[in-house]
Amino acid sequence: MATKSTEDKQPSRPRNAAGTREQLLKAAAPLFARNGYEATTVSQIAQAAGFSANLVTRYFGGKEGLFLAAMETRLNLDSTLPGSIDSLGQRLADRIVDRWERQGDADPLLALLRSASSRPA
Repeated sequence: MATKSTEDKQPSRPRNAAGTREQLLKAAAPLFARNGYEATTVSQIAQAAGFSANLVTRYFGGKEGLFLAAMETRLNLDSTLPGSIDSLGQRLADRIVDRWERQGDADPLLALLRSASSRPA
């Protein structure tokens, strides 16, 4: 039986936990936003990020942990809240639509909306 020499092995990339974690989050957000929680698989996310699926478990404890981390968002409402209470709903709706137009599939609010029926938690 022939064995591979060290010269035949593929070079491995240097380990970078923070970078790997960030790449997984970056790959997960648009997939969750486009497909929702249930239709997005760990394998799809790992493939999009260029990593093995077991790294999702290592860094996030699984799909749900990755989903929660990818959905973290900050809503800067300082310019939206001031004004008449009568027009608050319209201002909030305008703000969300503006986010979707700027961020597209990467907006966590869109992923949360598409996943709400399947993942109440």
